Amino acid sequence: MRHMCREIDRTMCSPVRRSHCVPVLCALLVGLPAVLAQPSVDITLNTRQPYVGEPLVLTLSVDFSKGVGEPQIPDIADCGVKVGRANTSTFYSSVNGQKASVRRSVAYPIYITPRKPGPLHIPSITIEADGQRFRTQEQDLIVRETPTSAVPDASNADSSDPTADLLMVEITSESQHLYVGQQAVFTLSIWVKPPRINGQLLDEHSMFSCIRASYGPFANSETHVRQVRRRAASGETELYYVYESSNSVTLDAPGPLIFDGVRVQIPKYPLRIERQFFDNVITKSLPVPPRLPVVDVPEVLPLPTENRPPSFEGAIGQYRLTAMAVPSNVRVGDPIQFVIDVYGDPLDTLPGPDLAANEALNADFRVPVEELAGTIHESLGERFKRFTQVIRATRADVTTIPPIEFCYFDPEVGEYVVEKTDPIPILVSASDSLDATDLDIAMDTPQDPASQVAVRDGLRGNVSDEVQLLQSIAPVTTTQIVAVTCAGPLAFAAFWCLLAISRRGNERSARRRRAALKTAEQRLRDVETSNRPSSDIEAALAGYLADRLDEPPQRFRGSAGVEYLTAQRVSPELVQRYAEVQRRSEEAAYAGTTAADATLTNLARQCLHDLEQEQL
Repeated sequence: MRHMCREIDRTMCSPVRRSHCVPVLCALLVGLPAVLAQPSVDITLNTRQPYVGEPLVLTLSVDFSKGVGEPQIPDIADCGVKVGRANTSTFYSSVNGQKASVRRSVAYPIYITPRKPGPLHIPSITIEADGQRFRTQEQDLIVRETPTSAVPDASNADSSDPTADLLMVEITSESQHLYVGQQAVFTLSIWVKPPRINGQLLDEHSMFSCIRASYGPFANSETHVRQVRRRAASGETELYYVYESSNSVTLDAPGPLIFDGVRVQIPKYPLRIERQFFDNVITKSLPVPPRLPVVDVPEVLPLPTENRPPSFEGAIGQYRLTAMAVPSNVRVGDPIQFVIDVYGDPLDTLPGPDLAANEALNADFRVPVEELAGTIHESLGERFKRFTQVIRATRADVTTIPPIEFCYFDPEVGEYVVEKTDPIPILVSASDSLDATDLDIAMDTPQDPASQVAVRDGLRGNVSDEVQLLQSIAPVTTTQIVAVTCAGPLAFAAFWCLLAISRRGNERSARRRRAALKTAEQRLRDVETSNRPSSDIEAALAGYLADRLDEPPQRFRGSAGVEYLTAQRVSPELVQRYAEVQRRSEEAAYAGTTAADATLTNLARQCLHDLEQEQL
């Protein structure tokens, strides 16, 4: 028997066996996050200020699921609702050529078309994944009326100006009420009527390159574009490109808002574009003079003085707070780390609660009088500001740390709100070795170690009797044993859960990359079945590169795509075929050809499949 055990041990511990264990262990480590990860549901909106009659796109995404049911959407008042076809993406990870884990993502586009202006409430949407029912968060939006005039304001442009309806600038806000000190979000909307060149509308990105603007507080904001129909003064509707940028602004004075730093113009509004030396050149244009924005937001109001609590320190927004104390079992005079976390927005200039003014806290504890200085943290995607103060109990009969008040003004309801923490139970025991002088010494730290030794002999409070020493040792409890035993596995599981959650932030870009080929092929099929122009073939190739590299499509339009592939050392034969498709597409566009060539479509499709094999 011992001989057999030695043979088994020798076989399992041989270098060959150990080499097989490494990929198995790697596969387990790679696949563990997918096993631990539970299905998660998220929603995204293409805008929070839709217009009447404009479809609002709500994308419902389900990650880390094996089976997903149809979303159940309750009735939404005064809205048309349509659920699009689900887009499924699957991501495989492998170790040494072996499939280690599979991650599946399903996205449902939901089109909500509001029929009247005003507040829009989107209730929770229920969806079933892996046998569990998930509910999304409710959403509250503002639906805006479609503009009915050629320009937003008659004073903004001359009605006789032929360019009056080509460019319009507006600034709006979701907030119904604005107050001094509030940090409100504003949206800059630039309306541009696209020209029709050779029978086709100029695309959004080419039109945006013609705009020259001073954006003021929106200079560093990301710009999104969408197509919206706008009703002119004649009653007819026209298609516009709306370029929107949002940013938060702190309101520092009451009265009407003026965004004098925003100014937009189009020096050369294109009327004719020609191809010259591998680039598009505007050969005929019309100057559109500068436009000042029309500010469609309420006036800024001063904070009300009525019913203002004495504890109000200037916090404006919506907040909640929690508190904890470490340790909770102390002697009289021992330091207690009292931690207060305030969740909400904004946090940068948020003042902390005034602990020195809290009478209930000061009655039982020694509290420093200095103002709290907080630090901003983030946990599980939620930001909070942490305020920490050292307090010390003054009596042995203290049983709780009393609630702490935090007052803020809620601009959404226009009222002051007082939040309170829960009382924190603590256990305070008497200390025979501390008198009033010792308590003062504990509160006031000496300037240097020598002065501390001069005040205290260093031996007071020490116990030498064996019985007393044994009594001072706390017994080990069952709770402590369980906590120590489970701490390791729980920490390991928490690590992988946090890793899985952090990967969600990159899921959208990953889904776009994985669906690049599928999206481009769908565009080519649309060209074949819908009698689309040949210029859409070149747009499909540029869109493929943009999706795969997570970049804006305009980066690869025209000769830019050829230059990029050349710089990436893609095979010259493939670059040549890509350039051929791009050249023939543009020639067909400027020649006014309305139907795409089937041969050119097949050549583009072959380019896509060959590019899929390249390392870009």
